[in-house]
Amino acid sequence: MTPISTIPSALPTITGDVVAIIMSAEVSRSLNEEELGDIVNAAENAFGVNPGKVIADVSYTSSGSLTLTFDDDDSATIDVGVIISALEESIAAALGIHSSEVDVTSFDEDTGVAAYTIQTETAEEAGELRDAMLLSETEDIILSSISESVTSLSSVSFI
Repeated sequence: MTPISTIPSALPTITGDVVAIIMSAEVSRSLNEEELGDIVNAAENAFGVNPGKVIADVSYTSSGSLTLTFDDDDSATIDVGVIISALEESIAAALGIHSSEVDVTSFDEDTGVAAYTIQTETAEEAGELRDAMLLSETEDIILSSISESVTSLSSVSFI
């Protein structure tokens, strides 16, 4: 017996094959329209795609690491998910950006080292946020903010 529903389903918005290709490179400035066009043309030619069918979605990231120090070695009793979530929120608050732009990619419970990535629209903004992360005031804001969720945290320092 075939299932039947009286509620119509939405038509598909994309038909055929959809492929995502991720390219990365270190840059010191945002790509201009001509450079993006060259990348799109190269992808169309390399994969035999009709012109206009490749869409470039560009984002820039800045990444780094920091060390969290806990009172009385309490890090083993703290939920890593809580630490990661609180750290993402705290970094975002310190930089004045939305928490969805911050990703804590790892946290080592033994060393207290956390790695993070910040996603931005331009390379210039990524550089500004990277520089802001290195300020002692930023460490203080992150410590103050994250201490609300993780009370045993005693210090934050950038590596």
